[in-house]
Amino acid sequence: MRLLGPVNLRLGPQRVANPDMIMTRAINLDDQLVDSCAAVLVAEVASRSDEVSRVLKRHYYAAAGIPWYLLVEQESATLHLYELRGNHYVERSVTRPGGVLDLAEPLTADLAPEDLLPPD
Repeated sequence: MRLLGPVNLRLGPQRVANPDMIMTRAINLDDQLVDSCAAVLVAEVASRSDEVSRVLKRHYYAAAGIPWYLLVEQESATLHLYELRGNHYVERSVTRPGGVLDLAEPLTADLAPEDLLPPD
């Protein structure tokens, strides 16, 4: 597994997204595009007004078959973890400031909202 910052992620023949973070299976780091079939988790840091990340990108990632989606809300410092079920995401957990997201899939990790956001 690899954890990468913003990359060009091919979601389909005419669609490329740039998630804030992506976890992939083994890939060639020299490639300019990462194919969605290599993606295990994508993450977006979104402001309250960022409907593209909240709705549109989530839909595109689900349609591309990416198993996990993590939405990090800047204003509330809240983590929303979604798992792909069929062709749409189902919210698995919500972690607010002071809490810890205990991931068992797709990797084992403990994430605190405060650790993913820049200090005030």
